[in-house]
Amino acid sequence: MVPTRRYAAVVALLVAGLLLSASFGTATSLRTEYVAREVDLDASPAAIADNEPDVVNLDQRLADDSDAVRRPVETAARTGRFEGSVPPELHIQLDGMDARYAVYDDRYYRLRLNVSDETTHATIQLDPTTGGAVAEAVATPYDSASPAVRRVVREGSLRSDEFVEPGLVVRDGTYYLVRTRSEGAIAGRLFAAFGGFVLAPIGRAYVVSALGLLAALRSRDTPTPLDGRTAFAVVAGTLVASWAFTLLVGRGSLGLRLTLVPFAGAVAALGLFAGSCLRTRSWARLVAASVVAGVVGVAAPLVAVGGFGAVVAVPLLAVGWVGSLPLAVYGYSYTPE
Repeated sequence: MVPTRRYAAVVALLVAGLLLSASFGTATSLRTEYVAREVDLDASPAAIADNEPDVVNLDQRLADDSDAVRRPVETAARTGRFEGSVPPELHIQLDGMDARYAVYDDRYYRLRLNVSDETTHATIQLDPTTGGAVAEAVATPYDSASPAVRRVVREGSLRSDEFVEPGLVVRDGTYYLVRTRSEGAIAGRLFAAFGGFVLAPIGRAYVVSALGLLAALRSRDTPTPLDGRTAFAVVAGTLVASWAFTLLVGRGSLGLRLTLVPFAGAVAALGLFAGSCLRTRSWARLVAASVVAGVVGVAAPLVAVGGFGAVVAVPLLAVGWVGSLPLAVYGYSYTPE
């Protein structure tokens, strides 16, 4: 006779898997609204600096810093140049700053930096300039912009699930500022992408594992019905479910959809098999399965899309491994000694 709490634990796993799987729907449905507005260059320096990659908003960067940290920048703005040692907090902010122009105290400057890698020595040059000069240097011509950017400028706004690069665009002598309508929209998109690429495949692994455990509990009528064959079948079932799902509703590169996401789920599902191996002390099977999963999980995206796929696969598989730990507990608990 199977105790009720055994069924309850598996149902809880099923519910958790369904909730995580739903994150894929969030990732595909969450869209960002982009807008393009004709801009008054001299009246909107902060807005331009916040959205144009070639212009840095030093007012915002230094807003929370002390007077001592801001002083070298103030000196450069007042005299045109500062050279000497800067506070470590400022050195960190300046290091790697590659913008050609800056906004400070709501004024435009031509920015030149020379920051030492070994010491806190820095040279800061801030030459006053105008919004027109900045726009002429950094704005993207309309004809050279991406199709999505051109559409935003042409229509005034656009809701898209693709990333549209913000910044200044010039069309027929008129400058438009392309940006997201909501400042938190990009962060939301990144979170949704994390859900779609990481949480959803782990959720599918939990769902397939729960269904396999429920079937085993009902057919064998014992609190510990799991064996190595059933546990390994869960891994295969997770792969098949992921492949079917991504072929039906997935978008983007087919190579990524058939390798990265399904294999992240398969690594998570491998936790049930790993827990079963731990219970029966089947060390050779556990090591072999782990090695094969790691090699295939990296090699498949490498072959499918090249080096980028392999680089992305490593952290995804690592997260999949973390997601496998709860299933390892189930595998251990539901396998007879």
